[in-house]
Amino acid sequence: MDDSSFNARRAALPVKRPIESGDVENRFRSLVQSPLRAGLMRHLNARPDESFDIESLMQAFGRLKLDVENCVRDLVDFGVAGVLPGTPPRYTAKRPEQRRPPISSTSSSSGGPT
Repeated sequence: MDDSSFNARRAALPVKRPIESGDVENRFRSLVQSPLRAGLMRHLNARPDESFDIESLMQAFGRLKLDVENCVRDLVDFGVAGVLPGTPPRYTAKRPEQRRPPISSTSSSSGGPT
């Protein structure tokens, strides 16, 4: 593939826009559309005092490592799951008070009045 066809294909890709607070519900719906992500989220939230490594989640769901890793990463990126330090890393559900607030284009980074 030459540079011009590569650039033409790349230009056709959608541009990511900043996340607005009104998008949180849509992002959540998109997140749980995957049966594996929804199942992982239910599994983690049903056992909030436990933590799980990728291997145990693979066994519990009978899925491939890459599938589980990608879905858990999506849950962590969204803020409904957390990573505990260690080797191997362990994952747990975030309690509501630990979840990050929705990203808003009007909020200040310091959290205080401006």
